[in-house]
Amino acid sequence: MKRLLTLLALMLPVFSGAQNLTITHLSETHSMVRVSGKDRYVLLPIQETAQEAVVKVLSNGHEVYKANVSLAIDKTDYLVPLDLSPWNGSSILLDITMKQGRSVRRDPSDDVCWSEMTSSPVFDAGNKEKKYRPAYHFSPAWGWMNDPNGMVYKDGEWHLFYQWNPFGSFWGNMTWGHAVSRDLVQWEHLGAAIVPDALGDIFSGSAVVEDNQTQSIAYSLDNGRTFTKYAGNPVIMAEDTPDFRDPKLFWDNQTRQWKVVLAAGQEVQFYSSHNLKDWTYDSSFGLSYGNHNGVWECPDLIRLPFEGKDKWVLLLNINPGGPFGGSAPPPPAGWTTARTTMPPSPGATLRKAAPWPSRG
Repeated sequence: MKRLLTLLALMLPVFSGAQNLTITHLSETHSMVRVSGKDRYVLLPIQETAQEAVVKVLSNGHEVYKANVSLAIDKTDYLVPLDLSPWNGSSILLDITMKQGRSVRRDPSDDVCWSEMTSSPVFDAGNKEKKYRPAYHFSPAWGWMNDPNGMVYKDGEWHLFYQWNPFGSFWGNMTWGHAVSRDLVQWEHLGAAIVPDALGDIFSGSAVVEDNQTQSIAYSLDNGRTFTKYAGNPVIMAEDTPDFRDPKLFWDNQTRQWKVVLAAGQEVQFYSSHNLKDWTYDSSFGLSYGNHNGVWECPDLIRLPFEGKDKWVLLLNINPGGPFGGSAPPPPAGWTTARTTMPPSPGATLRKAAPWPSRG
């Protein structure tokens, strides 16, 4: 028994990395990092060619965040910050599972990420790549970005939200990044506005400004600096509908209602609401019309005056299989799409609203 206990101790090396970090290797692929200080960030070393590791943030023993990160094995290409401020004052552990296959057994501490991982009170988000950045158009200080979302104007500021991977230069960890500008030229990067959770990643969407308070699936009471996810989520559900995505939200002055148009498999669906919480299914379009060679995504609905009357223009994107080529190549051979469920009946109320929290 004594020999067995000694062997187990050798399999669980513990060492101190940078200040305020204690790293324990539970196996060749599983490690724990205890954050003991009050620094805001843990700086994660990234290697572009490394397979992604799963990094879970545990706050007081509960998983509160998860991301896929290409932690450095042989060399560090750059550092990215993991912001711990949402869990300030709690006990923080990073539960890290490496996916890299190993051709030979070796000590997991040989991976360079463990010796170069550090905690820090600040992260220099200054643009160090000005030679490669657009002169006027926005780009995040680090990470990968995709669709811009939710451009709104409030109290002298333009707010831009966008799909963002804060942990690499490639698609993944879909988060809403946030930036503000007073002139649409100079931008202030504000970091993550809404992060993934158990309901899924944060993909395409839109934002609105309401006269009393921002009432959306995630709402803000401080001009978009922080967001709280609505306790009644999700407010619109579609069971077994593929690619139920990309809501475009707007206020319709004629009907005095909020409207949303979204992609639902091989059609678009239209919903209405008086309070942004209780949504009613109105209608759908497209199941028997148009191009069905790819995923229907990112719809928009615009009212335009034409010969003295208002006309509604529906915009839609298709990927892959766009009729004009470009960034939407033809679909693979044998690729098909199909809707698996019928939408709710017109006029159906989808769920009962939960109360909005007090402003305090």
